[in-house]
Amino acid sequence: MKLYTQTFKDHKIVFIFFLFFIVCQALFSSKIQYERANWSNVPQAPARTAYVASFLGDETLAHRVLGNLLQNFGGSGGRFVAIGDYDMRNVAEWLYLGNSLDPKSEYLPFLAAYFFGASQDKEKLRPIIAYLEEVGTSGDKEKWRWLVQAVILARFELKDTDLALRLANKLASLWRPGMPAMMMQMPAFVQLGMGDKEASYRIMTELLREEADNMHPNEVNFMVDYICTRLLTAAQKDSDPLCVDVP
Repeated sequence: MKLYTQTFKDHKIVFIFFLFFIVCQALFSSKIQYERANWSNVPQAPARTAYVASFLGDETLAHRVLGNLLQNFGGSGGRFVAIGDYDMRNVAEWLYLGNSLDPKSEYLPFLAAYFFGASQDKEKLRPIIAYLEEVGTSGDKEKWRWLVQAVILARFELKDTDLALRLANKLASLWRPGMPAMMMQMPAFVQLGMGDKEASYRIMTELLREEADNMHPNEVNFMVDYICTRLLTAAQKDSDPLCVDVP
């Protein structure tokens, strides 16, 4: 009987402590349920060596985690931050870091072009465009496509036609036989967007004169149609030999 009484007292003490803990937890939860961690924006990217060391030297794992971090910096803890509020200079640092870990990956350039490129604050796109330019001129197979995205962001989102033209000229310089003629045509497209039809016409006709034999017939036909229907007036079209068979 004495042992039972002692056991009951011990259990009673445990129960009181447990009940006290539950009450404290309830009070604490009621105080913090509407609290959220302050958004300190995207942190600066760490040094490459230190970052990789945190994954025991596994660069593949480090790259994959980095991509996940970039996607979720502003979307955690019940918070959703607009991309326009991101510090894009720091975002670009993370992108460069990720690119150094896996230069062949298309995932981070995709995020840069289509995720961060959707920023509501268009002026912040400059670091992202610079990143896409570096990736697009890296020389790896098909990477030039990201330079196309840089031109598009500069031309239509940032509306910086001078930057778009510089990037378009760099894209055209990467063209080699067998690659899409669109790469060489891009400066003409930008020039037309700037209202300079004469410059666009010169670019297109020079390309036809020098590179038509290296292009697919469909590409040549597109260029002729573009010249005759987009760049020339009706009177100019009637007198241009290129447009003889264009309706």
